[in-house]
Amino acid sequence: MPLCDKLLKVNVKKLVRRNWLTSFLEERMFCMEEKLKKSGSITFPEGCDNAPRKRMLIDLYKAAAACEEDYIIANATETVKWQIIGQTSLSSREEVFKKIKMCQIQKIHLTNVITHGPTAAVNGTFEMADGTTLAFADVFRFTSAGKKGLINEIASYYIS
Repeated sequence: MPLCDKLLKVNVKKLVRRNWLTSFLEERMFCMEEKLKKSGSITFPEGCDNAPRKRMLIDLYKAAAACEEDYIIANATETVKWQIIGQTSLSSREEVFKKIKMCQIQKIHLTNVITHGPTAAVNGTFEMADGTTLAFADVFRFTSAGKKGLINEIASYYIS
């Protein structure tokens, strides 16, 4: 059985040690990235490998495209707040994941991934299952400026 398949069978919620969890998620994201790149489902700016926060955000969008709840749970606070400007406001990881699953994103193009201190911004386009294209800008606030800070708030702007 390939390593990617073995890793997918592990229940992340039962993992306790942060270092092992981080290694597990990095390996899982690498497997997911290979699958998504082969299918053409995600494009992102090159040169983000030396910036941990940028890499984490790129992986977050990969997880959204693949509906990977474990990655979202591991990188957001329990009470993460997501305000979709002009539409709705969500206030938990579970609500955030449910919304992501409903979106049915087919392709993601990340144009910019910008980080500074405890904030970050990402913009690009989503191609949805029904063929529509949605331009977006997401602004993130983390619990700290450190690379281990969790996502605490998201403000999203969408234009169809």
